[in-house]
Amino acid sequence: MNAYYFCLCYVNNNKKHMKNNKKKNMNKNDNIINNNNNYYYYLFYYYYYYYCYYYYYYYHYYFYYYYYYY
Repeated sequence: MNAYYFCLCYVNNNKKHMKNNKKKNMNKNDNIINNNNNYYYYLFYYYYYYYCYYYYYYYHYYFYYYYYYY
């Protein structure tokens, strides 16, 4: 049985880096990850693999919806 959770994530990043964030293994300590001076702010209840889809961007901030499943 699958359960889905979503959150809104603000990413200060460039366009070419978006395709590299399709799937990751999240750790329970990964609330805030600093990767090459790009800050990812996560709000999540369970930590599992996730898929990321972007809908639109505003200036240099990209808005992502994260779908968690297990």
